[in-house]
Amino acid sequence: MNRKLLQYTLAALVVALLGGCDVSDIIIPSLEDTLEVKAVLPDTIEVGKSVSCAVEVLKNTGNHKLVFSWTINGSAFFCGESTRTFMVQGVSPPEEFVPGPGTYTVTLTARAEDDQSVSDTDSKTLVVKRKPSWITYTGVTSTTRDFFRVSIDAEKKVEQLTDDGDKNKYWLETSPTGTRFAFVRSRMPCNGILVVRNRDGSDEVEIGDGLTWAECGLKGARSPRWSPDGKSIAVVGGDETNRGGFRISVVTVATREIRHLDLRTCDDQPAPCIDEVALEVVWSPDGKSVYTTLWEDLEGGGGRTHIVRVDAVLAVKILYTDGISNSPDFLGPSVYDVSKDGGTLSLHVRYSNDRNPRLALLPTDGSGNLRFITPAESDNPGWPTFCSGENDSEWVYYVDKARPNELRRVRPDGTGDETFFTASRNIETPRCQRPPS
Repeated sequence: MNRKLLQYTLAALVVALLGGCDVSDIIIPSLEDTLEVKAVLPDTIEVGKSVSCAVEVLKNTGNHKLVFSWTINGSAFFCGESTRTFMVQGVSPPEEFVPGPGTYTVTLTARAEDDQSVSDTDSKTLVVKRKPSWITYTGVTSTTRDFFRVSIDAEKKVEQLTDDGDKNKYWLETSPTGTRFAFVRSRMPCNGILVVRNRDGSDEVEIGDGLTWAECGLKGARSPRWSPDGKSIAVVGGDETNRGGFRISVVTVATREIRHLDLRTCDDQPAPCIDEVALEVVWSPDGKSVYTTLWEDLEGGGGRTHIVRVDAVLAVKILYTDGISNSPDFLGPSVYDVSKDGGTLSLHVRYSNDRNPRLALLPTDGSGNLRFITPAESDNPGWPTFCSGENDSEWVYYVDKARPNELRRVRPDGTGDETFFTASRNIETPRCQRPPS
Protein backbone atom coordinates (compact mmCIF):
# COMPACT_ATOMS: atom_id res chain seq x y z
CA MET A 1 0.00 0.00 0.00
CA ASN A 2 1.45 3.36 -0.96
CA ARG A 3 1.71 6.34 1.36
CA LYS A 4 -1.27 8.26 -0.03
CA LEU A 5 -3.47 5.20 0.12
CA LEU A 6 -2.37 4.59 3.70
CA GLN A 7 -3.22 8.20 4.62
CA TYR A 8 -6.68 7.92 3.08
CA THR A 9 -7.32 4.64 4.88
CA LEU A 10 -6.19 5.89 8.30
CA ALA A 11 -8.25 9.06 7.91
CA ALA A 12 -11.33 7.05 7.02
CA LEU A 13 -10.86 4.76 10.02
CA VAL A 14 -10.55 7.74 12.39
CA VAL A 15 -13.69 9.35 11.02
CA ALA A 16 -15.57 6.09 11.23
CA LEU A 17 -14.57 5.34 14.79
CA LEU A 18 -15.28 8.88 16.01
CA GLY A 19 -18.59 8.96 14.29
CA GLY A 20 -19.66 5.52 15.40
CA CYS A 21 -19.86 4.17 11.88
CA ASP A 22 -19.51 0.52 11.02
CA VAL A 23 -15.97 0.02 9.80
CA SER A 24 -17.19 -2.50 7.23
CA ASP A 25 -18.99 0.31 5.44
CA ILE A 26 -15.79 2.24 4.75
CA ILE A 27 -14.94 2.59 1.05
CA ILE A 28 -11.15 2.28 0.73
CA PRO A 29 -9.71 4.36 -2.13
CA SER A 30 -8.88 2.48 -5.31
CA LEU A 31 -5.49 0.96 -5.80
CA GLU A 32 -5.43 2.40 -9.33
CA ASP A 33 -3.09 5.20 -8.18
CA THR A 34 -0.13 3.16 -9.35
CA LEU A 35 3.17 3.69 -11.10
CA GLU A 36 4.79 1.20 -13.44
CA VAL A 37 7.82 1.84 -15.64
CA LYS A 38 9.93 -0.15 -18.05
CA ALA A 39 13.61 0.25 -18.91
CA VAL A 40 14.02 0.42 -22.69
CA LEU A 41 17.54 -0.78 -23.51
CA PRO A 42 19.11 -2.80 -26.30
CA ASP A 43 19.96 -6.40 -25.57
CA THR A 44 23.55 -6.06 -26.77
CA ILE A 45 26.00 -3.19 -27.19
CA GLU A 46 29.67 -2.95 -28.12
CA VAL A 47 32.31 -1.69 -25.75
CA GLY A 48 32.73 2.06 -26.16
CA LYS A 49 29.36 2.67 -27.78
CA SER A 50 26.81 4.91 -26.10
CA VAL A 51 23.66 3.45 -24.61
CA SER A 52 20.27 5.10 -24.83
CA CYS A 53 18.57 5.06 -21.42
CA ALA A 54 14.96 5.38 -22.49
CA VAL A 55 12.13 4.83 -20.02
CA GLU A 56 8.63 3.68 -20.93
CA VAL A 57 6.00 4.70 -18.35
CA LEU A 58 3.31 2.03 -18.33
CA LYS A 59 1.14 3.45 -15.54
CA ASN A 60 1.05 6.75 -13.68
CA THR A 61 -2.58 7.11 -12.70
CA GLY A 62 -1.80 9.69 -10.04
CA ASN A 63 -0.11 11.95 -12.63
CA HIS A 64 2.92 12.19 -10.37
CA LYS A 65 6.10 13.97 -11.34
CA LEU A 66 8.56 11.11 -11.62
CA VAL A 67 12.15 10.63 -10.49
CA PHE A 68 14.17 7.73 -11.94
CA SER A 69 17.20 5.97 -10.52
CA TRP A 70 19.40 3.32 -12.10
CA THR A 71 21.71 0.64 -10.80
CA ILE A 72 24.11 -1.49 -12.81
CA ASN A 73 25.20 -4.69 -11.05
CA GLY A 74 24.18 -3.04 -7.78
CA SER A 75 26.05 0.24 -8.29
CA ALA A 76 24.07 3.45 -8.61
CA PHE A 77 24.11 5.30 -11.93
CA PHE A 78 22.03 7.84 -13.69
CA CYS A 79 21.47 8.27 -17.39
CA GLY A 80 22.61 11.57 -18.86
CA GLU A 81 20.21 12.47 -21.63
CA SER A 82 22.64 15.00 -23.13
CA THR A 83 25.17 12.30 -23.95
CA ARG A 84 22.76 9.36 -23.92
CA THR A 85 25.19 7.16 -22.10
CA PHE A 86 25.38 5.75 -18.61
CA MET A 87 26.86 8.22 -16.13
CA VAL A 88 28.14 7.80 -12.59
CA GLN A 89 25.56 9.12 -10.15
CA GLY A 90 26.44 12.03 -7.91
CA VAL A 91 29.63 13.10 -9.67
CA SER A 92 29.81 16.65 -11.00
CA PRO A 93 30.65 16.89 -13.81
CA PRO A 94 29.48 13.33 -14.47
CA GLU A 95 31.97 10.70 -15.58
CA GLU A 96 31.07 8.18 -18.23
CA PHE A 97 30.47 4.60 -17.32
CA VAL A 98 32.49 2.52 -19.77
CA PRO A 99 31.47 -1.09 -19.35
CA GLY A 100 33.94 -3.79 -20.16
CA PRO A 101 32.85 -6.97 -21.91
CA GLY A 102 30.38 -8.98 -19.91
CA THR A 103 26.76 -9.29 -18.81
CA TYR A 104 25.18 -6.56 -16.69
CA THR A 105 21.91 -6.34 -14.79
CA VAL A 106 20.48 -2.87 -15.29
CA THR A 107 17.77 -1.95 -12.79
CA LEU A 108 15.39 1.00 -13.14
CA THR A 109 13.43 2.29 -10.16
CA ALA A 110 10.90 5.12 -10.41
CA ARG A 111 9.21 7.09 -7.66
CA ALA A 112 6.90 10.03 -7.49
CA GLU A 113 8.61 13.25 -6.53
CA ASP A 114 6.23 13.62 -3.59
CA ASP A 115 7.07 10.09 -2.43
CA GLN A 116 3.44 9.05 -2.78
CA SER A 117 4.07 6.25 -5.21
CA VAL A 118 6.96 3.90 -5.89
CA SER A 119 7.17 1.62 -8.91
CA ASP A 120 7.98 -2.03 -8.92
CA THR A 121 11.64 -2.57 -9.80
CA ASP A 122 12.25 -3.28 -13.47
CA SER A 123 15.47 -5.08 -14.44
CA LYS A 124 17.02 -5.89 -17.80
CA THR A 125 20.04 -7.96 -18.78
CA LEU A 126 22.48 -6.04 -20.96
CA VAL A 127 25.26 -7.89 -22.76
CA VAL A 128 28.29 -5.74 -23.52
CA LYS A 129 30.43 -7.19 -26.29
CA ARG A 130 34.00 -6.31 -27.09
CA LYS A 131 34.40 -4.52 -30.40
CA PRO A 132 35.50 -7.20 -32.84
CA SER A 133 38.89 -7.41 -34.41
CA TRP A 134 38.91 -7.77 -38.18
CA ILE A 135 41.06 -9.51 -40.72
CA THR A 136 41.60 -7.23 -43.70
CA TYR A 137 42.60 -8.82 -46.98
CA THR A 138 42.81 -8.31 -50.71
CA GLY A 139 40.05 -10.19 -52.51
CA VAL A 140 41.25 -11.31 -55.92
CA THR A 141 39.51 -12.55 -59.05
CA SER A 142 40.87 -12.87 -62.57
CA THR A 143 39.77 -9.30 -63.34
CA THR A 144 39.47 -7.43 -60.03
CA ARG A 145 41.40 -6.68 -56.86
CA ASP A 146 39.51 -5.07 -53.97
CA PHE A 147 39.97 -4.75 -50.24
CA PHE A 148 37.71 -6.52 -47.77
CA ARG A 149 37.54 -7.33 -44.08
CA VAL A 150 35.86 -10.06 -42.04
CA SER A 151 35.02 -9.76 -38.34
CA ILE A 152 36.74 -12.17 -35.96
CA ASP A 153 33.64 -13.25 -34.08
CA ALA A 154 30.76 -15.65 -34.48
CA GLU A 155 29.04 -13.40 -37.02
CA LYS A 156 32.01 -13.33 -39.45
CA LYS A 157 30.61 -10.20 -41.01
CA VAL A 158 32.17 -9.31 -44.37
CA GLU A 159 32.61 -5.70 -45.48
CA GLN A 160 33.88 -4.62 -48.90
CA LEU A 161 36.18 -1.66 -48.34
CA THR A 162 36.86 -0.66 -51.95
CA ASP A 163 34.97 -0.95 -55.21
CA ASP A 164 36.75 1.58 -57.39
CA GLY A 165 37.78 -0.40 -60.45
CA ASP A 166 41.47 -0.03 -59.57
CA LYS A 167 42.96 -3.43 -60.39
CA ASN A 168 46.46 -2.49 -59.25
CA LYS A 169 46.01 -2.44 -55.46
CA TYR A 170 48.15 -4.64 -53.23
CA TRP A 171 49.10 -5.04 -49.58
CA LEU A 172 46.34 -3.25 -47.69
CA GLU A 173 47.32 -1.96 -44.25
CA THR A 174 44.82 -0.04 -42.08
CA SER A 175 45.92 2.68 -39.67
CA PRO A 176 45.65 2.01 -35.91
CA THR A 177 42.42 4.05 -35.79
CA GLY A 178 40.99 2.16 -38.78
CA THR A 179 40.26 5.39 -40.66
CA ARG A 180 43.13 5.43 -43.19
CA PHE A 181 44.57 2.97 -45.67
CA ALA A 182 48.10 2.40 -46.85
CA PHE A 183 48.69 0.14 -49.83
CA VAL A 184 50.87 -0.31 -52.88
CA ARG A 185 49.64 0.62 -56.33
CA SER A 186 51.47 -0.66 -59.38
CA ARG A 187 50.74 0.73 -62.82
CA MET A 188 53.86 -0.70 -64.51
CA PRO A 189 55.54 -4.11 -64.20
CA CYS A 190 58.56 -2.71 -62.36
CA ASN A 191 57.08 0.15 -60.39
CA GLY A 192 55.13 0.37 -57.16
CA ILE A 193 53.86 3.51 -55.44
CA LEU A 194 52.94 3.80 -51.77
CA VAL A 195 49.40 5.20 -51.50
CA VAL A 196 47.85 6.70 -48.36
CA ARG A 197 44.22 7.77 -48.21
CA ASN A 198 41.18 7.91 -46.00
CA ARG A 199 38.96 4.87 -45.81
CA ASP A 200 36.27 6.63 -47.86
CA GLY A 201 38.78 7.27 -50.65
CA SER A 202 39.34 10.95 -49.92
CA ASP A 203 42.60 12.77 -49.24
CA GLU A 204 44.65 10.37 -51.36
CA VAL A 205 48.37 10.97 -51.73
CA GLU A 206 50.98 8.94 -53.59
CA ILE A 207 54.40 8.79 -51.96
CA GLY A 208 56.98 7.74 -54.51
CA ASP A 209 59.91 10.15 -54.42
CA GLY A 210 62.97 8.34 -53.16
CA LEU A 211 61.34 4.90 -53.29
CA THR A 212 62.58 2.94 -56.27
CA TRP A 213 61.55 -0.67 -56.28
CA ALA A 214 63.62 -3.66 -57.34
CA GLU A 215 63.44 -5.01 -60.87
CA CYS A 216 61.03 -7.77 -60.01
CA GLY A 217 57.68 -6.09 -60.39
CA LEU A 218 55.37 -6.27 -57.43
CA LYS A 219 57.63 -8.57 -55.46
CA GLY A 220 59.80 -5.55 -54.79
CA ALA A 221 57.05 -3.15 -53.70
CA ARG A 222 55.36 -4.56 -50.68
CA SER A 223 54.47 -4.69 -47.04
CA PRO A 224 53.53 -1.18 -45.89
CA ARG A 225 53.13 -1.18 -42.11
CA TRP A 226 51.68 1.62 -40.00
CA SER A 227 53.58 2.49 -36.84
CA PRO A 228 51.54 1.98 -33.65
CA ASP A 229 51.08 5.75 -33.24
CA GLY A 230 49.83 6.11 -36.82
CA LYS A 231 52.43 8.72 -37.75
CA SER A 232 54.75 6.64 -39.93
CA ILE A 233 54.68 3.80 -42.41
CA ALA A 234 57.51 1.33 -42.90
CA VAL A 235 57.84 -0.29 -46.32
CA VAL A 236 60.23 -2.73 -47.97
CA GLY A 237 61.36 -1.87 -51.48
CA GLY A 238 64.14 -2.23 -53.98
CA ASP A 239 67.40 -0.41 -53.42
CA GLU A 240 67.50 2.74 -55.58
CA THR A 241 71.23 2.22 -56.19
CA ASN A 242 70.28 -0.90 -58.19
CA ARG A 243 72.47 -3.16 -56.11
CA GLY A 244 69.82 -5.81 -56.44
CA GLY A 245 68.83 -5.98 -52.79
CA PHE A 246 66.03 -4.62 -50.69
CA ARG A 247 65.89 -2.15 -47.87
CA ILE A 248 63.47 -0.70 -45.35
CA SER A 249 62.18 2.84 -45.69
CA VAL A 250 60.17 4.73 -43.07
CA VAL A 251 57.79 7.42 -44.33
CA THR A 252 56.49 10.18 -42.04
CA VAL A 253 52.92 10.48 -43.29
CA ALA A 254 52.29 14.15 -42.44
CA THR A 255 55.45 15.47 -44.14
CA ARG A 256 56.15 12.61 -46.61
CA GLU A 257 59.72 12.62 -45.38
CA ILE A 258 61.46 9.33 -46.15
CA ARG A 259 64.21 7.79 -44.07
CA HIS A 260 66.08 4.77 -45.42
CA LEU A 261 67.26 2.12 -42.98
CA ASP A 262 70.25 0.82 -44.92
CA LEU A 263 71.42 -2.35 -43.18
CA ARG A 264 73.48 -3.71 -46.08
CA THR A 265 77.23 -4.00 -45.37
CA CYS A 266 78.53 -6.03 -48.31
CA ASP A 267 79.46 -2.89 -50.25
CA ASP A 268 81.88 -1.85 -47.54
CA GLN A 269 83.38 -5.12 -46.39
CA PRO A 270 84.05 -8.66 -47.63
CA ALA A 271 82.06 -11.65 -46.47
CA PRO A 272 80.78 -12.32 -43.96
CA CYS A 273 78.50 -9.33 -44.52
CA ILE A 274 74.82 -8.45 -44.75
CA ASP A 275 73.75 -8.58 -48.38
CA GLU A 276 69.98 -8.27 -48.38
CA VAL A 277 66.91 -7.38 -46.32
CA ALA A 278 63.93 -9.71 -46.62
CA LEU A 279 60.58 -8.71 -48.03
CA GLU A 280 58.75 -7.98 -44.78
CA VAL A 281 59.05 -5.49 -41.93
CA VAL A 282 57.01 -5.46 -38.70
CA TRP A 283 56.81 -2.79 -35.98
CA SER A 284 57.12 -3.70 -32.33
CA PRO A 285 53.93 -2.79 -30.42
CA ASP A 286 55.70 0.09 -28.65
CA GLY A 287 56.88 1.56 -31.98
CA LYS A 288 60.51 1.75 -30.85
CA SER A 289 61.90 -0.88 -33.20
CA VAL A 290 61.13 -3.03 -36.22
CA TYR A 291 61.63 -6.72 -36.95
CA THR A 292 62.88 -8.05 -40.25
CA THR A 293 65.00 -10.77 -41.84
CA LEU A 294 68.59 -10.30 -43.03
CA TRP A 295 70.60 -12.50 -45.37
CA GLU A 296 74.30 -12.82 -44.57
CA ASP A 297 76.84 -13.81 -47.22
CA LEU A 298 79.45 -16.15 -45.73
CA GLU A 299 83.10 -16.39 -46.58
CA GLY A 300 83.67 -19.11 -49.13
CA GLY A 301 80.10 -18.97 -50.46
CA GLY A 302 76.64 -19.72 -49.18
CA GLY A 303 74.90 -17.79 -46.47
CA ARG A 304 72.48 -17.84 -43.61
CA THR A 305 69.37 -16.03 -42.41
CA HIS A 306 69.03 -13.87 -39.31
CA ILE A 307 65.81 -12.71 -37.66
CA VAL A 308 66.65 -9.31 -36.16
CA ARG A 309 65.29 -6.37 -34.23
CA VAL A 310 66.42 -2.93 -35.43
CA ASP A 311 66.02 0.14 -33.20
CA ALA A 312 65.82 3.84 -34.06
CA VAL A 313 69.62 4.24 -34.27
CA LEU A 314 69.96 1.14 -36.48
CA ALA A 315 71.36 -1.01 -33.70
CA VAL A 316 70.74 -4.60 -34.76
CA LYS A 317 69.99 -7.39 -32.28
CA ILE A 318 70.01 -10.91 -33.70
CA LEU A 319 67.11 -12.93 -32.31
CA TYR A 320 67.65 -16.12 -34.30
CA THR A 321 70.08 -17.52 -36.87
CA ASP A 322 69.03 -20.50 -38.94
CA GLY A 323 72.49 -22.05 -38.73
CA ILE A 324 72.25 -23.55 -42.21
CA SER A 325 74.61 -22.46 -44.97
CA ASN A 326 75.24 -23.84 -48.46
CA SER A 327 71.90 -25.61 -48.25
CA PRO A 328 70.26 -26.16 -51.65
CA ASP A 329 66.78 -26.56 -50.25
CA PHE A 330 66.47 -24.11 -47.34
CA LEU A 331 65.71 -20.44 -47.99
CA GLY A 332 65.12 -19.63 -44.34
CA PRO A 333 62.41 -17.91 -42.31
CA SER A 334 60.94 -14.46 -42.91
CA VAL A 335 59.02 -12.33 -40.43
CA TYR A 336 55.35 -11.58 -41.08
CA ASP A 337 53.71 -10.40 -37.83
CA VAL A 338 54.14 -9.87 -34.08
CA SER A 339 51.72 -10.84 -31.33
CA LYS A 340 49.64 -8.18 -29.54
CA ASP A 341 51.82 -8.39 -26.41
CA GLY A 342 54.99 -8.09 -28.50
CA GLY A 343 56.38 -11.37 -27.22
CA THR A 344 56.21 -13.58 -30.32
CA LEU A 345 56.92 -13.29 -34.04
CA SER A 346 55.12 -15.30 -36.70
CA LEU A 347 57.30 -16.49 -39.57
CA HIS A 348 56.99 -18.06 -42.98
CA VAL A 349 59.69 -20.68 -43.51
CA ARG A 350 60.53 -21.31 -47.15
CA TYR A 351 62.32 -24.07 -49.01
CA SER A 352 63.57 -24.12 -52.59
CA ASN A 353 62.90 -27.73 -53.46
CA ASP A 354 59.59 -29.55 -53.57
CA ARG A 355 59.03 -29.18 -49.81
CA ASN A 356 56.17 -26.84 -48.96
CA PRO A 357 56.60 -23.85 -46.66
CA ARG A 358 55.71 -24.03 -42.97
CA LEU A 359 54.62 -21.52 -40.37
CA ALA A 360 56.59 -21.01 -37.19
CA LEU A 361 56.74 -18.79 -34.09
CA LEU A 362 59.77 -17.21 -32.43
CA PRO A 363 60.16 -15.37 -29.08
CA THR A 364 61.13 -11.73 -29.57
CA ASP A 365 63.57 -11.76 -26.66
CA GLY A 366 65.92 -14.13 -28.50
CA SER A 367 65.46 -16.87 -25.91
CA GLY A 368 64.27 -19.69 -28.13
CA ASN A 369 64.31 -21.44 -31.47
CA LEU A 370 61.69 -21.72 -34.17
CA ARG A 371 58.57 -23.58 -33.09
CA PHE A 372 56.58 -24.91 -36.03
CA ILE A 373 52.80 -24.62 -35.82
CA THR A 374 51.89 -26.26 -39.13
CA PRO A 375 52.97 -29.79 -40.02
CA ALA A 376 55.56 -30.68 -42.63
CA GLU A 377 52.82 -32.10 -44.86
CA SER A 378 50.95 -28.76 -44.99
CA ASP A 379 50.03 -27.72 -48.50
CA ASN A 380 51.30 -24.17 -48.87
CA PRO A 381 50.56 -21.94 -45.87
CA GLY A 382 51.48 -18.28 -45.89
CA TRP A 383 50.87 -14.81 -44.43
CA PRO A 384 50.57 -15.84 -40.74
CA THR A 385 48.96 -13.00 -38.79
CA PHE A 386 48.05 -12.86 -35.09
CA CYS A 387 44.51 -11.84 -34.19
CA SER A 388 42.27 -12.29 -31.15
CA GLY A 389 38.55 -12.99 -31.14
CA GLU A 390 35.63 -12.50 -28.79
CA ASN A 391 37.19 -14.29 -25.82
CA ASP A 392 40.51 -12.50 -26.34
CA SER A 393 42.36 -15.71 -27.20
CA GLU A 394 44.95 -15.14 -29.89
CA TRP A 395 45.12 -17.33 -32.99
CA VAL A 396 47.39 -17.29 -36.00
CA TYR A 397 45.34 -16.69 -39.15
CA TYR A 398 46.77 -17.65 -42.52
CA VAL A 399 45.94 -18.62 -46.08
CA ASP A 400 46.77 -22.04 -47.48
CA LYS A 401 47.60 -21.22 -51.06
CA ALA A 402 46.35 -24.62 -52.17
CA ARG A 403 42.86 -23.41 -51.08
CA PRO A 404 43.29 -19.68 -51.65
CA ASN A 405 39.74 -18.59 -50.81
CA GLU A 406 39.93 -20.04 -47.27
CA LEU A 407 41.08 -18.07 -44.25
CA ARG A 408 42.44 -20.67 -41.86
CA ARG A 409 43.65 -20.39 -38.29
CA VAL A 410 45.72 -22.35 -35.80
CA ARG A 411 46.41 -21.80 -32.11
CA PRO A 412 49.91 -20.67 -31.14
CA ASP A 413 50.56 -24.11 -29.66
CA GLY A 414 49.86 -25.71 -33.05
CA THR A 415 46.46 -27.18 -32.14
CA GLY A 416 42.99 -26.50 -33.49
CA ASP A 417 43.94 -25.96 -37.13
CA GLU A 418 40.69 -25.16 -38.94
CA THR A 419 39.02 -23.19 -41.68
CA PHE A 420 37.62 -20.00 -40.12
CA PHE A 421 36.05 -18.38 -43.16
CA THR A 422 35.53 -19.09 -46.83
CA ALA A 423 35.48 -16.03 -49.07
CA SER A 424 33.91 -15.50 -52.48
CA ARG A 425 37.34 -14.50 -53.86
CA ASN A 426 40.90 -15.62 -53.35
CA ILE A 427 42.50 -14.09 -50.26
CA GLU A 428 45.88 -12.36 -50.25
CA THR A 429 47.93 -10.69 -47.48
CA PRO A 430 45.57 -10.97 -44.51
CA ARG A 431 46.31 -8.54 -41.68
CA CYS A 432 44.74 -8.08 -38.25
CA GLN A 433 42.89 -4.81 -37.62
CA ARG A 434 42.41 -4.53 -33.87
CA PRO A 435 39.86 -2.11 -32.38
CA PRO A 436 41.38 1.20 -31.26
CA SER A 437 42.45 1.12 -27.62
